[in-house]
Amino acid sequence: MLQLNKCKHLCKFPASIGQLYSLHRLLMVETAVIELPKSFGMLSSLMVLNMRKKHQKREDTEEIKFILPTSFSNLSLLYELHAGACNISGKIADDFEKLSSLEVLNLGHNNFYSLLASLRGLSLLRKLLLPHCKKLKALPPLPSSLE
Repeated sequence: MLQLNKCKHLCKFPASIGQLYSLHRLLMVETAVIELPKSFGMLSSLMVLNMRKKHQKREDTEEIKFILPTSFSNLSLLYELHAGACNISGKIADDFEKLSSLEVLNLGHNNFYSLLASLRGLSLLRKLLLPHCKKLKALPPLPSSLE
């Protein structure tokens, strides 16, 4: 486990983080990290990732968008992802569906307008949390496993 909660000045991970092959839990709540390195997808044992930010109202300023590397979809053992208020914008990539072990997905307080085309690939998903996703236009077909 690596716990970095409230390390508010932490803004970057080294590329070598991908070498933590035995890391199961990464807790980085309320850090300043806005981009994960390409090597992040090499965390092949990662099961829990909590990277939520503290929700802040910013009406007049342009927020910095959070960047997930394309390798993120390689986290095949990830079963719990909390990315609330991370300022994920635009469209959630369809390769997100490769996270087939996800049981809990919290994307609340983000600015994306579209979820992946189908959540059906997330057949184990029990909880989908989308509070305060004000730009979300529609929901795709949902997996029958949702509680």
